[in-house]
Amino acid sequence: MSRPIPEPLPVDPGAQVLIDRVRSQMEAQTWYQKFSNTATTAAGAVLLALWYAASLGLDVPTDVSEPIYVTIGTLTVLGVLKTPNGTTPKVVENLEHLAPTPGEVPGSR
Repeated sequence: MSRPIPEPLPVDPGAQVLIDRVRSQMEAQTWYQKFSNTATTAAGAVLLALWYAASLGLDVPTDVSEPIYVTIGTLTVLGVLKTPNGTTPKVVENLEHLAPTPGEVPGSR
């Protein structure tokens, strides 16, 4: 469970330009680009569930099915590792909360 993030303070105009550019980049992405790692993980989970159901229905021996489980899990991890991360709404939200306020020296918080 995540804790609530407080309302953002006024943002330095220079930082606001960066936040607006990142927000525009995020809005230009497809849903898959934005949530690519989540989609990759979901695809791996679905594949694992399908293999589980198939292996039970086909009465596949465990010495055959277990290496396939490990392979699917490993490929899912590698898929997430190699999938380029998109810019998510959380990134923009974090930038808004971390950006310096007008007159604040960056890094002084």
